[in-house]
Amino acid sequence: MAGDPVWDTYLYLLSGSCEEPAEVASNDDWGGFGTGVSQISLRQLPAGDYLVVATGFRPASAGPFTLTLESAYTPEEPR
Repeated sequence: MAGDPVWDTYLYLLSGSCEEPAEVASNDDWGGFGTGVSQISLRQLPAGDYLVVATGFRPASAGPFTLTLESAYTPEEPR
């Protein structure tokens, strides 16, 4: 989750290389239009490297933000 009441955040979750990233998910205005808070919630992601990009909704918008990440890893039962 990212957000700040001063400016409108936009979050992207990307995978792949930095040269050719692929968008996994994105969000603007989680919780309703005009909240300025962005959140991405995914139940399952394959193992790998991911990039979180916190930017502004409008081009050239910028400002402070707080980024909160939560992860719950549950190993599979041995077979």
